[in-house]
This record gives sequence, C-alpha cells and structure tokens, in this order.
Amino acid sequence: MSNIEHLLEGNLRFWNQKDWFKRTVEYLISDLEETLEVKSAGFSQIEHSRLINKVKSTLFSIDVSDNEALNDLRNSLMLFAIHELELAEEHLFKALRLSDESELDGALETLIEVLPSESITAEKAEELLGLLLFFFAVMQIEKLEFGKSNEYFMRGYQLLKAKLSSFDKINYLVEWSYLFFKSNNVDLAETILSFVISNLTPQKNQTYSRTLYIFFLINKTCQMDSVISYVNLLLSFPEDFLGSDDWYSIHIFCGEYFTIRRDFYKSIYHFKMANSFLSKKWKEYVEQISLLKNTLVFSEYEKIRTTYEEKIFEFILDNNLHNNHYLTSLKNAYDELQNVYTKLQEAIYIDSLTDLYNRRYLWEKAHDFVNLAVKENVPISCFVIDIDDFKKINDTYTHIEGDKVLKAACKTIKDFFRKSDIVVRFGGEEILVLLFNLNKENSLTLAEKLRKAIEELSIISDKGKLLKITISVGVSNIDNFAVNDTNIVNKLIEEADRAMYLAKRSGKNRVVNYQELKDQKQEK
Repeated sequence: MSNIEHLLEGNLRFWNQKDWFKRTVEYLISDLEETLEVKSAGFSQIEHSRLINKVKSTLFSIDVSDNEALNDLRNSLMLFAIHELELAEEHLFKALRLSDESELDGALETLIEVLPSESITAEKAEELLGLLLFFFAVMQIEKLEFGKSNEYFMRGYQLLKAKLSSFDKINYLVEWSYLFFKSNNVDLAETILSFVISNLTPQKNQTYSRTLYIFFLINKTCQMDSVISYVNLLLSFPEDFLGSDDWYSIHIFCGEYFTIRRDFYKSIYHFKMANSFLSKKWKEYVEQISLLKNTLVFSEYEKIRTTYEEKIFEFILDNNLHNNHYLTSLKNAYDELQNVYTKLQEAIYIDSLTDLYNRRYLWEKAHDFVNLAVKENVPISCFVIDIDDFKKINDTYTHIEGDKVLKAACKTIKDFFRKSDIVVRFGGEEILVLLFNLNKENSLTLAEKLRKAIEELSIISDKGKLLKITISVGVSNIDNFAVNDTNIVNKLIEEADRAMYLAKRSGKNRVVNYQELKDQKQEK
C-alpha cells in the first residue's frame, strides 16, 4: 500500500486532523523531492497560468455545445468564480450523477459515459477527473470544509501526478498550501511555500506570484514593514498574474500602510487602484452571470442576478473614491462598502436548509466566544447530536421527506437552547452545540431533556404518515483552564464526537459523556 493510499484510508484524519495534515505535507514534499526535476524543468517554456485555469481550458476545449453533463461542469466553474459555492457543487454533482461526494470514487466510469466519446478518451477522462477533484478540493477550502479539501487534493494528485508536468506539480502544491493557511495550519503552509521558493526559478509566472501572494496573506497581520517586501515584488508582476480580488487586497494593504506613514499621495493612489480592481471584480462577476443566464434554471439565475447584478454592481459604480475631498469621502465610502460586505456575509454564516449556523461560523466566529469564556473561567460544554438511522428515512421516504425531518428536528433543537448558545449544522444530519456557563451535571441533564424532546417529536410526511425519530448525543466539558489550551474548540468537538459514536454503538437514542468513555479506557 502506497503512502497516499494509507493517508486516504486511515482513521487518523477523523481523530487528529492536525497530525493528518502534517503527514500529508511530509508525504508531498518527500514525493516531490524524488520526482520533480525542478532545476531542469525548462521554465522558459512554461505556461503562465494557475492550475485552476487548466481545469477551465480543458472543459471549454471540448468542441460540443449540447452535452448536458459538459454544460453542468462548465456552469460549476463559472458559479465557483462568483462564489456561489452551493450551486457550483450542485452542478458538479449533477454532471457526475452523484448524490454527494461519498460517491466520487465511481465518477470515472460516469464521466466516460456522460461525455462524448468522440471528444474524450478514457485516458483523457481520467485526467479530467483528476482536475475536477482538484477543483472540488479548492472549492471545499472556500466552504471551510478543510478535511474534505485535503482528501480530494490527495485523490486528484493520485490520478494526476503521472500526467502533470513538473511545473504543474509545483502549481498543484502551491494551491494545496492555501488549504493549510486557511485552516490555521500556517506552519504547514510555510513549509510547502518555502520548499517551492527554494526550488522554483524566480521568473514571472503565475505560480511564483501565487506563492508570494500566499506568503503575503500569512504575514500581513505581522509587522507591516516586513510584509511590504512581498508587496513590492508582487507589484512588479503583470496584472493578469493575480485575480482582481487578490490585487484589491494588496492595494488596500498598501493604502493603509502609506496612510499610517503619512504618505497620502501613495495612499490615495493605492486606494484608487483598490477601488478599480473592486469594480473590475464585480464586472467580471456580472459577465459570468450573463453567460450563465441561458444555462441555469430561472430560480438559480434570479438568485445570483439579484444578489450581484442589482445590489453590489450598482453600488460599486456609484461609489466615488476619486473626488477632491479624499479624507472625508474615503472614510464614508469605505464604511459604506464594509456595510455592504457585512450584510452579504451575514447570509454566509447560516445554513440555508436548517437555518442553523454553518461550519464557516463555527471556525470563524465561535473561537471569539470560546476565548472570552476561557479568559473569564466560564465552563464550556459541547454536544454532538446525530439523528439515528437518518439514511433509512431518506431511502424509505425520499430526500424531500428527509429534508423535512431534518428541518423539524433542527428547529426543535434550535428552540431548545438559549440565544447565547451556538447551534451549528456540523454536517449532514449532525448538529453541534457549544454551551457556556453550564457544568457537567447540568449539561448531561439538559442533553437528556433534549433527547426526550426529540423522541416525543411528531412529524407528518406529505403523504400523512407519522414519522418518529431519535438522536444520539455525545457530551464533552471543559471547566478547568489551568492549562492554556489554544486548540480548545477542536478538543471539545473531538471528545463529544467520540462520545456520540459510543452512544451509537451502545444502541442509539441515548446520551453519553466523554468522561464515561475516558473512565472505561482507564478501567481497561
């Protein structure tokens, strides 16, 4: 069994994601050190593009216009470009005839079947699937599904590594490093980027600029003077080597940097450049939306058209950062822009089906509340709740009824807890709750009351059938902060998750506290 297969099939990724990520990076660098002949890779002949562009060029190079699966794949890419991630995933799965990502293993046969045989060979289909897995991995980063992202980066690499050029392998690795940066494994991202920088000839290409840009993102919260060197290098690259949103971030940083140093001529220049790239970004989005108009169903098109074309694009055009009253108008315009972003991002933190918080909220916002609780020595509890035999409901009554059951259960769970508690749809039918100022005994009592409330819940199907459900609940608690644990959220989730699985194995419809699991191990 090869290392990559071991990393994909092992249980380590479920219980210790940090260590799984670390072993992944060790494997990658070891593999690339053996296989890449970087010094003689002929970089004078390289293509100046990111690997994500190769996915796009491959799909659009197939000269067929009336193939439904191909059109769905193209739509998925365009939807991803405007950050409509749920729709992008839906179209990707629709093209590959999948209900969810667990069926991706059989996608190669489907791809060969649904794409025109005269345009794509079996070998080309395998390469395309590898690129689609890469695309799916990049998509999961934006959805903050970091474990899935790492898994599908590996699956894509497994299919592609014999087919990619040396330069494309480095490109693949740079995109992979972004996962570790976004998942707060900055040390692993820096390990990869340092390896790339030490081996990549510093020519002007998109991979080199992308590497510098991620270094810039990692370090821009540190001393500004130490980051400006990355910025100066990036500013020497052609405009098309980075995306509009990347340039926007760089110029905003420069504007703030020179404002602090009272160099208002330079700050005005960079804020104007930031505004122009922001306008350009939204224009690109609207162009993508126009292309999607004839291929999306009306409800999908109306959703993205309303969101981007009417609200944001008009605002960007009306926004004025170029008048003579720079100091006043800049602040007003910037505040208004932040207001728009805030309103847009509120929707990003809510799961559309259940109206609960989503994983993005958990990883981006919940840490603030946890850190405050730790500072004030407030006890923290975590519930991991899983609806028992939910797959059987979907299989027996269809996914529509399954969604109805899930929404009803989640409403009951949400209403059960205080507004100060954080209730998150953690994945599928799994719900996670963070509770504050609740000791172990009270949290177990509360979990038991919740279990009974769900057990007593009555749900009527569309055909009038009474549906009853139960839940298994894992509970973990932390009330001793003598040790400064910076990974406290992950620890709580991991412990509650293990307790929940014990509840499943013990017969379901029950509450198990992690301490019980720990005590059992100690007795053995």
